[in-house]
Amino acid sequence: MNLPRHLANHNRLHRASSGVWIKDADAAFEYSDGEEAQSYIAQTIAQATDRGSLSTELASQIRDWPSEYHLSPLRSNLLRALNLDDRGPILEIGAGCGAITRYLGELNLDVDAVEGSYDRACIARLRCADLENVEVHAVNVNDLSLPDNHYGLVCFIGVLEYAQRFSGIEQSPEEAVLHLLAKAKQALRPGGAIVIAIENRLGFKYLFGAGEDHYGLAYEGIHDYPHFAGIKTYSKTTWEHLLSKYDLAYEFLYPFPDYKLPEQV
Repeated sequence: MNLPRHLANHNRLHRASSGVWIKDADAAFEYSDGEEAQSYIAQTIAQATDRGSLSTELASQIRDWPSEYHLSPLRSNLLRALNLDDRGPILEIGAGCGAITRYLGELNLDVDAVEGSYDRACIARLRCADLENVEVHAVNVNDLSLPDNHYGLVCFIGVLEYAQRFSGIEQSPEEAVLHLLAKAKQALRPGGAIVIAIENRLGFKYLFGAGEDHYGLAYEGIHDYPHFAGIKTYSKTTWEHLLSKYDLAYEFLYPFPDYKLPEQV
C-alpha cells in the first residue's frame, strides 16, 4: 500500500496523540450531534471487537437517530452500488464519525478523510484504527491545499448543503458549492470521479409536509429557505446548472429511501 499521508505532507499537518492529522489547535470547526450522543458512539466503537462497515455488533447498539446514522451497516450501501475497485486514492470530505470512511478503507485503497470537527475526526480514526491505508484529518477543507491530479475519487456525502456555512468568506450557497467543486475537480486525476450525496430539495416527503431535514420546518426548502441559516439543499435542475459550470459529465442515481440509510440504489 502506498503511503496515505500525501494530504498531510502537502499541507504540513502534524499528527495529534489521537492519530488525527491537524493544522492548528483551533483550525477545525464545531459540528456535533451533541456531546452525549457522540460520547456514546465513541465508547461503543472503542469497545467493539468488530468495527467493520457491516458490523452487526455495532448495529446492535443503535438506540437513537445519531447512533443509527453512524453505526448502521446500511450507510455503506450508498457506495456498494458503485465499482470503486480502481478509484484510489480517495479523498472523503466530511467524514463524520467514519461510517463511510470505514467502507472506503475496506476496499484496500488509500483514503484521505477530512472532517472539520476534531471530536468527530477522532471517532472516525477510532472506527478505522486497524486500517493503515486510512488517514483522518481534522481540518476545514477550505483551509486545505489539495494536490493536483492526485485522487481517483472525491466524496461529498452529506456535505455540500453546509458549503456556505463553513466557507469562511462572504458568498452565496451556490458559490460556496462551486468553490468546493472546483477544488475537487483540480484534485482529480484523469478519469477520476466525484460522488455527491445530498437531500433533494423537492423530495416527495417535503412536498407532503415533512419537516426539512436541517431546519425541521415544513415546506422550508420548498419555499427556498425563508429561514436560511447557512444550510441549503438543491433540486435536480439546480444541480444540473451547477455541474454545467465546470463542464462535468454527470449521472443521477437514486438511493431509497434516502442517501443516509439506503436499502437500494
